[in-house]
Amino acid sequence: MVSIIIPVFNRKKYTEAMISSIVVQTNPDWELLLVDDGSTDGTLDLLKSFVSKDNRIKLFQRDRLPKGGQTCRNIGFENSQGEYVIFFDSDDLIAPYCIEQRIRFMNEHKNVDFGIFPAHTFFDERNHSTCKKSDQIYGVKHKTDALSSFLRLEYQFTIWTNIYRKSSIVDLSWDENVLILQDLDFNISALIAGKSFAFAEDCKFDYYYRILYSSDTVCANFVSKEKCESTIYLFSKTLDKLSFMSDFKKYKRDLAFYIALYFERILIDADIDNIEKYLKFCHHKYSKSLTFRLSIVAKATMLFKSPNARMNIPHVFNMILIPRMGLSSLINKIKSK
Repeated sequence: MVSIIIPVFNRKKYTEAMISSIVVQTNPDWELLLVDDGSTDGTLDLLKSFVSKDNRIKLFQRDRLPKGGQTCRNIGFENSQGEYVIFFDSDDLIAPYCIEQRIRFMNEHKNVDFGIFPAHTFFDERNHSTCKKSDQIYGVKHKTDALSSFLRLEYQFTIWTNIYRKSSIVDLSWDENVLILQDLDFNISALIAGKSFAFAEDCKFDYYYRILYSSDTVCANFVSKEKCESTIYLFSKTLDKLSFMSDFKKYKRDLAFYIALYFERILIDADIDNIEKYLKFCHHKYSKSLTFRLSIVAKATMLFKSPNARMNIPHVFNMILIPRMGLSSLINKIKSK
């Protein structure tokens, strides 16, 4: 049996669509653990309705702090009964054969801790099952090693592309102090811990990641005081873990990509305290050269008063001052908008 764990917070319409796509799976050997994070829009009543109709669906409500998907996933994992575990998001969709092909793959690959399956993005209200050239694709093997790819913003896979052997990840709980970039933290922890994996290269797309855009989500979701502090904690923790690896210097350079990207988002919000706090972290963990370059980016960006005007300025300066970010990084960023 596979345990499907989904943290839920509002977005009733999308949550209903996701659960409905699970109920019609061709392989019925699953349990669905829904963990509500304090929904306020009627979503909780929707979840109770599904529970009353299918005894494979179980409902939990977050009973401890902190609020967030990381805590909800831990609660779901603690109550899971399956041999395999899958972490899905509540506002996406899966193909009818998703569970069937993932379980079959793991049964055929007894030596791996987790399997990775192809997925693609789609914009809300579009036919999700059709993969377009403009869609971002996940779950496809790259030439570079997986850890390096993550640190360089080149995701080979993410949480929802994977199915985990439960016995292999009992030592990998979700860090409840990490408020954003939680997928990054979990994946990097798994890779550093040496968990083995395999790409299901001959399998069909089975997960559809819904892109929802709101003009006020970038700053609100990424750069509050609490989330800035959480991200500094995450990057510091990651560097500490990487320091025990033989390729530490290489991976530390790779992580600078992520550090520069997050700094761009801080600059969009233009919170001086966050900017100074982040630069202090960079000075402590990296060279004076990197801190100096990021300081120049900050000064140039702060000349622009409008958040819209500041949207792309930091990335242009990062490309110039941190050349390894390269043109491809800018192109990928534009595509992802």
